[in-house]
Amino acid sequence: MKRKYINITLLVFIVGILLIGCGGSKIKEYNVDLNIEKIDSRRIKTIVKTNFPDGTNLHIWVKRIYYEGGDLNTEYAGEIFTKDVNVKNGKIELLIDIDDSGWYNEYYKKADEYKGIIDMPGVTHTSPEIEISVLFSPKRDQSKDILETLGYNGEFIKGPGVDESGNFNVYRISKNLEIPFQK
Repeated sequence: MKRKYINITLLVFIVGILLIGCGGSKIKEYNVDLNIEKIDSRRIKTIVKTNFPDGTNLHIWVKRIYYEGGDLNTEYAGEIFTKDVNVKNGKIELLIDIDDSGWYNEYYKKADEYKGIIDMPGVTHTSPEIEISVLFSPKRDQSKDILETLGYNGEFIKGPGVDESGNFNVYRISKNLEIPFQK
């Protein structure tokens, strides 16, 4: 009789532990809605709506694809804008000037600086579009509260933008917008 009582007690204990573990799951589906409005020919308004917790740092990046020396098989990215921005009230809004001169002039400055050491054949083609990306990464600057909610390795996030990056998860969404290249 005593052995039967111990077996029942052990079974209740194990079932209880399993139920607590299942009920404590922090995994949640997250989403990012990225809208871009063209304000004028060289300025955009980026509107991000999300259910990531307020205080989450999302990285906003605007780039243009370019090609060197006529090789259209290898893409390079000219950085137009990059910034970490906190989510507030489920939203981020930014006005961004589209100025290609920064990355373009930097390319030729480096080409001149490394002449004879590295062959930089010159920018020969540029995409007629820019790419606007929003990225959550637990490896970028995040508060302890955010990391406890989303996971130190992003293990508590799921959704259509989640991608495994090495041994941690990131959330990334991108959209393209046609804005011609201008030096």
